[in-house]
Amino acid sequence: MWNVLKTESCGVTIQSYATGAFLSFDPSNETDTPFGSVVTSHSIYPWSLQQSTTVPYAWYIVDNYTGKGLAVKDNSAANAAQVLELGLTNNGSQAWFFIAKEPLAGTN
Repeated sequence: MWNVLKTESCGVTIQSYATGAFLSFDPSNETDTPFGSVVTSHSIYPWSLQQSTTVPYAWYIVDNYTGKGLAVKDNSAANAAQVLELGLTNNGSQAWFFIAKEPLAGTN
């Protein structure tokens, strides 16, 4: 589960509910692609949300630095599928759904 929070200056941050780490992109980590890897980090990283033009009620998660979007590798539906950063193609593998959860009293 991830927390998506709006910031004052850089769009949104995406933070792991379990670990507190932020979703980031590291261009020097070539584990996933020669251009870099989607990783978690303890540093805030800026993303933006753009409404999908092909999948109703879904959003593209776009890297504020590169302009590329998060995508599930090979359009997999498996749990723990690999996430990559790719150019926006209006592909269903780049469309993300968000489920709102009411904060619990005293936890925010």
